[in-house]
Amino acid sequence: MAVYFSKKRSAWFVVVSYKGRRYYCYGPLSSRSSFGSRREALAYEPVFSASLVGSVDAGADVVCSSFDQAFFDVLSSRMKPSGVYTKRGLFELYLSPVFGPVPVDGVDAPFLERLNSKLNREVPHGSLKPVISLCRVYLRFLRRYAKGADDSLIFAFVDPVVRERQYRVWDLPTEIRFLSVISDRRERLLFSLLVFYGLRIGELLALKGSDFEGGFFTVRRALCEKSFSGKQVFTTPKTKRSVRTLPVVSAVAPLLVGVPKSWLFPSYFKGVAVMGESKVRRLNLYYCDKAGLGHPLKIHEFRHSCASNLLKAGISVRIVARWLGDTEATVMATYSHLFKDEKEVIKGFFDKEVLSIPQS
Repeated sequence: MAVYFSKKRSAWFVVVSYKGRRYYCYGPLSSRSSFGSRREALAYEPVFSASLVGSVDAGADVVCSSFDQAFFDVLSSRMKPSGVYTKRGLFELYLSPVFGPVPVDGVDAPFLERLNSKLNREVPHGSLKPVISLCRVYLRFLRRYAKGADDSLIFAFVDPVVRERQYRVWDLPTEIRFLSVISDRRERLLFSLLVFYGLRIGELLALKGSDFEGGFFTVRRALCEKSFSGKQVFTTPKTKRSVRTLPVVSAVAPLLVGVPKSWLFPSYFKGVAVMGESKVRRLNLYYCDKAGLGHPLKIHEFRHSCASNLLKAGISVRIVARWLGDTEATVMATYSHLFKDEKEVIKGFFDKEVLSIPQS
């Protein structure tokens, strides 16, 4: 299956090869209109293929890979570019080799049960849940072509191993030491925002001078470099809670004097709006070495450090979550090791109350 552009007709059309013959489609079969764009033609490929199979040979085998482009067109209409980028990577790595050569009619209960065991056995634990979720979404998409595509047969087995998140953090004095070696004003502002606000890298690079006003600033957009367009894409932040207005701390205020209303961290390369993530990582390595701090933090670990320092200072989970643009549940789950073990507190409560019970 393929999509081409006809200069003679000035229109896109779909070509399907089946049993040595080529079939052409210049527009939806139910109307006389033509495809208005390549995207529209790509989305119509599986529909044309399915109708062709039904009219030419009811027993013909159309493989699942014929529907991949239409599936990602649907995802692109519902998700941010970064989400589609991540899911495409997981799909091509774990699902495409399994589903690709399988006829749509072959997607039945026995096949899905074997697939479920294969995924749970071979996919690394860190990728398992996203792959399981993506597989179920893909099966719901295939339902219109395969009656046996039952997504309820795909699920993650219970993992008996308790896994703790591993990450490094710096305390506040170490972070201040790191900032003290940065002489460039713009670069010091960049890392100060990471240290004091725990911004995600996309939120940080998408800031504009106009976002700062009256001693406050608003996080309202994010940079996405992981998109198949090959360009910087600006989109909304990760979640609704990520859109937040925060006060400017005293260490950051002097660094904002005279900043332009445009991008806070512009790029000097033509055709690129803002500084790239790789540039920030290189600066991080340079200043960490300059400060003599040994192994550097990853950029996202500045966010973990910010949260850890706030929680250790006794600031409530609700306030920390709002500062980071996260939910309280996420903060509790990610930083649970910072809270004292409540089991001894509960034991002490009951031990104290039991003393008041008359002994027989």
